[in-house]
Amino acid sequence: MQDAQNIVLFNKNKKTPDLDKHHFYQNIGIAYHNLFLFLKRHNLSNKEFYNSALKFYGKAGASRSLFEKAEIKILEASLKASAGELIQAEKIFLKIDKTLLEGSSRAHEYLASYFAATGDVASALVALNNAHEKNPNQIALWVAIGDDFAAIENK
Repeated sequence: MQDAQNIVLFNKNKKTPDLDKHHFYQNIGIAYHNLFLFLKRHNLSNKEFYNSALKFYGKAGASRSLFEKAEIKILEASLKASAGELIQAEKIFLKIDKTLLEGSSRAHEYLASYFAATGDVASALVALNNAHEKNPNQIALWVAIGDDFAAIENK
């Protein structure tokens, strides 16, 4: 619900906050990504949410930080994999310098999402465990309410 509200507010105001455009665009991209996953879980499709997520990830990817760019690339790869574009997702994923991401629980969440979207249960669990070690409360909440792991729930 919060994701939908963020999108509505952005569409209404058409203005980004001046302080942190990278995180603003990243969060709007994630909101569209989550809506895409939610609908997919219920066997519905909305290409507009998919395209909007990619658009905002692209805007967030204009960041100067290598870490932030790597995070965005993981999110893009995860989105493409969940849409069934596995070859494109892998091409993006292979270009990411994963050593930049070691200390971030959020980056490990995104890695887990990517691996789940590709059907790699073992790697998804390793990434989730790494994220949990860094931030246990956040991971428990995210796994409980997110649709990122629908593809591997019964595996």
